[in-house]
Amino acid sequence: VINGNKVFISGADEEARELYCYNLKTGELLWTVSANNIPGSPTQMPKTTQDTGLAASTVTTNGKQVCAIFASGDLICSDMDGKRLWAKNLGIPTNHYGYASSLLTFGNSLIVQYDNSNSPKIIALDMATGKELWNKSRTDKITWSSPIIAYVNKKPQLVLMGNPSITAYNPNNGEQYWRVEGLSGEVASSPCSAADIVFGASEYAALIAVDANTGEVLWETNDFLPEVSSPVATKDNVYLATSYGVLACYDTKSGELRKSYELDTEFYSSPVITEGKLYIFSNSGKVYIYAANSDFGLVNSFETGEKTFATPAFTDGRIVVRTENSIYCVASKS
Repeated sequence: VINGNKVFISGADEEARELYCYNLKTGELLWTVSANNIPGSPTQMPKTTQDTGLAASTVTTNGKQVCAIFASGDLICSDMDGKRLWAKNLGIPTNHYGYASSLLTFGNSLIVQYDNSNSPKIIALDMATGKELWNKSRTDKITWSSPIIAYVNKKPQLVLMGNPSITAYNPNNGEQYWRVEGLSGEVASSPCSAADIVFGASEYAALIAVDANTGEVLWETNDFLPEVSSPVATKDNVYLATSYGVLACYDTKSGELRKSYELDTEFYSSPVITEGKLYIFSNSGKVYIYAANSDFGLVNSFETGEKTFATPAFTDGRIVVRTENSIYCVASKS
């Protein structure tokens, strides 16, 4: 996550859970905040898969505070200069791969999709103090998806994926707006939105388009479906990447498949659109750049040489991405 000249990431192992801040221009480590001495924090870390680890969740910031969550259930928040403001343990999430839902900022609220096998819920906390603002239990099965804010007729909706549903809430109080069933399996992809339509997909179910004004299903397809990677949408097109190497482009309004590429690779990273181009990193570290239009033509590609599961962040002509062993900041020579 980037804010101004600062890059925030988290990391963890059996001994430590930490939030890091780097200088965007130089890569210098500015400060570290540790998730230590938290009441209720487990003495032994939960088991996770190698792909997930203990710090799979992306951090979040509102420009005043920055927060991170770990697979141990530890949640920490600091100011922008690295002073820890508060910390709490939400309970160890029972999760056979490891907790992976990313945090979300809405104004001064911190939104936590706390899915686990025992008591899945959505929690809103005050970012400055950690005080709970609201808490809603969920009936869906465990997922590894992350929440988004979709603006529908200029009004915010908090949208979550689950098994078996896509659900929209009022982010101010947790009131449910609508719920659509149709997902199944191990849901790891996150929703996206464009043109008052919410899109959600799971690998063994469907890509579903929902009218976010009414909760009505507009269309669905099961041509190509993501496992981990999340789709991205414009008013004209929806783009997605599969774990078996397919990139696909669908018509936003009708669901018609416009174009697809079968590539000899895998995708966990999610596609990102900026300045009319779609960027996506393959698991092997190759970067593909496509025109973000209905033609969906390849513009360029290059190799990083490292495994890459994370989704890149963009700012002022720079790409920042976390690979298996490093953090890279890439910019054009001009």
